Amino acid sequence: MGVTSGFRRLSTEDLSRLTEDAAAFESECRNYDTPDYLDMDKAGVELIFILDPLSMELDTTETEDTFPGLMDVLAGGAPVNEQIDLGYGPARVIPAESLRESLEEMASLTQEQFTELAMSNEILSEMLMCELEESMIQEYHWPYLQSLSEFLRESLDQGKTVIRY
Repeated sequence: MGVTSGFRRLSTEDLSRLTEDAAAFESECRNYDTPDYLDMDKAGVELIFILDPLSMELDTTETEDTFPGLMDVLAGGAPVNEQIDLGYGPARVIPAESLRESLEEMASLTQEQFTELAMSNEILSEMLMCELEESMIQEYHWPYLQSLSEFLRESLDQGKTVIRY
């Protein structure tokens, strides 16, 4: 199976309570059978490589993100219960402003632009360790990006906090 990633939405009160109890926090995070969890499979990390090709470079600390809100959702956030490794390290709380910004960024991106961005990345197939085909981008990665957008919108509408792990 390997390591996958996902997002969880919690009320501010639940997050505060769970932050105080590491065992309860881990148990809650490992409950994947709830509509408040979005499984991103491996697409969660692969979307970073597609949307921010420079993230694959080791010497790009001076670059500017094309999708700063989305990159914060996919790769940023403040750690919670750092002692608990949930696959890609500890869970991270995503700022509400990043959620809003990422929704605007995703709404402005068409499937055609997304596919072109992926296909123009010369080292993406090496990073994904497979032959890169448009169908893979359109049938695997694009639907995950759309699911993420819907999940984040619902989370904001419900006034919930989003964590990534």
